[in-house]
Amino acid sequence: MELKKPSRKNSQDPQKDSRWGFRGMTVRNWLALLIVPLVLLGIGLLFQIQQSEVEERRLEADQHIEEQRAQDEALQTYLEQMGQMLLDKDRPLLQSKEGDEVQLLARARTVTILRRLDSARNRDILQFLREAQLVPSNRYNVQEHIVRLDYANLSKANLKGAYLDSFSLQGTDLSGADLRDAYLAWSFLRNAKLNGANLRGADLSGNTDLSGNTNLSQADLSNTNLGEANLSNVILSNAILRGANLTDAVLSGAKLSGAKVTDEQLAETKSLEGATMPNGQKYEDWLKDKQGHR
Repeated sequence: MELKKPSRKNSQDPQKDSRWGFRGMTVRNWLALLIVPLVLLGIGLLFQIQQSEVEERRLEADQHIEEQRAQDEALQTYLEQMGQMLLDKDRPLLQSKEGDEVQLLARARTVTILRRLDSARNRDILQFLREAQLVPSNRYNVQEHIVRLDYANLSKANLKGAYLDSFSLQGTDLSGADLRDAYLAWSFLRNAKLNGANLRGADLSGNTDLSGNTNLSQADLSNTNLGEANLSNVILSNAILRGANLTDAVLSGAKLSGAKVTDEQLAETKSLEGATMPNGQKYEDWLKDKQGHR
């Protein structure tokens, strides 16, 4: 009698095949098994990202509040100090003479605070100076300035929307300053440094004096009103003058190399005699070329 060999299938231990519980698992089963922890992991990561964004916004809000509080305190301190100087019985600020220590101190405090504060608070300071009669109503009465800003360092100051028509700004460093929508009509800006300043929409009309070596190179003068302004010998290299009003402006000897300005705008000026045109030519040569191409 022939003995049957035990089959391999029967010889395997059923418990050994299924001891891990994976017997008969398909790809779909594996995916179903893994998808839940993956989803949970994704939800956890998303929650962490959202929490980080919320925390970042909270920190930004706290920082903004702290900055505003610091600016309010700085403004209040300045006004209190200036008030004390105005009311000082021994050395009243309004009765001081040019060069007096009290005037120099008032100027230093004013220049320092104007470089620190935002545009709204700076407008408050300028209004205070007017109302306290520390600056004259007429720009030509330079001797009446108690607090003078000429030749001051106001680089990168935020003077957006400021009324500066009462101030003498001769030689003042306003490089990189924000002067958008500022009112500078009839102002005195001879030899001022305005290179890189943002003057979009500013009003410099009405015989505003920018003559001399006033530096407006790389300044943004888009939509600026320069009607009747004196821009003699002004440096306007690489300045942006798109949409600027140049009606009856005097640009004699001005340096316009690389300036963004149209021929139509230049045709509205009162004088370009001796000016260097945007293409680098002198005005007289530039005009001959224009007439020769007609």
